[in-house]
Amino acid sequence: MTTIALMGAGGKMGTRLSTNLQGSKFQVRHVEVSEAGRARLKDGLGMDCPAAEAQPDHFGGAYAKQHIVSALMQGPESAFELGERIARRIYAPVMRAHRVTVEQMALLEPGLSETVAATLLAGMREALDDVVRRGVPHQAARDFLLGHMNIEIAVLFDEIDGVFSDAANKASENAKPKIFHSDWLRILESDEIAESIRRMT
Repeated sequence: MTTIALMGAGGKMGTRLSTNLQGSKFQVRHVEVSEAGRARLKDGLGMDCPAAEAQPDHFGGAYAKQHIVSALMQGPESAFELGERIARRIYAPVMRAHRVTVEQMALLEPGLSETVAATLLAGMREALDDVVRRGVPHQAARDFLLGHMNIEIAVLFDEIDGVFSDAANKASENAKPKIFHSDWLRILESDEIAESIRRMT
């Protein structure tokens, strides 16, 4: 039997992983230093989760199906299959499982996910807060923005066959040089990624 040591098992993500690993073929060693985390493990792991719709499952892995990406950082090639089986269990239910190199994984995280996506979304939140400061009711501004984001994401990421209006394209083209430096994608170069990982770790 394969043994998994789950560090921070009583944290927010750790509790989710601990729950998903219950009843698996793996022997799990839960490691948690905080008293609150240990209490969360004690109180929560033996309880059944109530039924909920997949849509509010923002992290995935409880009710919403999700995709995973894995890389073999060390060990023999034969270890990858075991690692992917563990990942599929931890993040179940899984739809697609992708394999990338360690270097490609660094481009995805922290590069694409935190460095780019989280930063741009934080900028959108700042803009939302500024619109509210200028007098738009918060709930109206939030509903309006999230509704437009839903459509714009579907168009930009080819979820639907659609295009932006000419007016929307003009607004975006005019704003882009004011929001982005011309060489902003340099942030995904290997030296920038390496420095980001150094700062994070």
